[in-house]
Amino acid sequence: GGSNWEEVSFSTPLNALDFVDANEGWVVGEDGLIRHTINGGQSWGTQNSNITTDLTSVSFVDENFGWAVGDYSEILHTTNGGATWISQPNPAPSDLYSVCFISSTTGWAVGFDSTLIHTTDGGANWIRQVTNATSGLRFTDVFFIDEFRGWIVSIYGHIFLTTDGGSTWGEIPSGTFTDLYSVYFVDNYNGW
Repeated sequence: GGSNWEEVSFSTPLNALDFVDANEGWVVGEDGLIRHTINGGQSWGTQNSNITTDLTSVSFVDENFGWAVGDYSEILHTTNGGATWISQPNPAPSDLYSVCFISSTTGWAVGFDSTLIHTTDGGANWIRQVTNATSGLRFTDVFFIDEFRGWIVSIYGHIFLTTDGGSTWGEIPSGTFTDLYSVYFVDNYNGW
């Protein structure tokens, strides 16, 4: 895979994508854009988000359950593959930049002003979790490999790790002050 690439253009700028298998995936972008493919990106249908704010991240756990987050504290959720999207309450009045779910019930989202929120009921209720990060830090991405172990990256090269589901966080030296925008791990010790 990856030896041949084809460019796909959209009139609206995109911010994130998530695929549940080789064929089915979603992209989100500016002005509430959500697009969906079931053929590996050969064609894309538009889904109605019912919002006009920018969406910055999307996370699906299977072909039905997904979440999208974005500016102005926006959290959207679908239980039917995006046929309908509904807003969920957000206890943090901050832009959100990343969302990560590991099951249909358990997920995290991060954003501006060191915002970290967590749900164990599919997003019906979100609670704030606290890190030891400086207030005002922009968390740019969150990734959990299971219900306990997760990472957050941010501007200025900060990396945070939890091994207890987000109850406590420790900072890991990154060796850089460059802004970090993405984090992904394949197991407990190997990531980028």
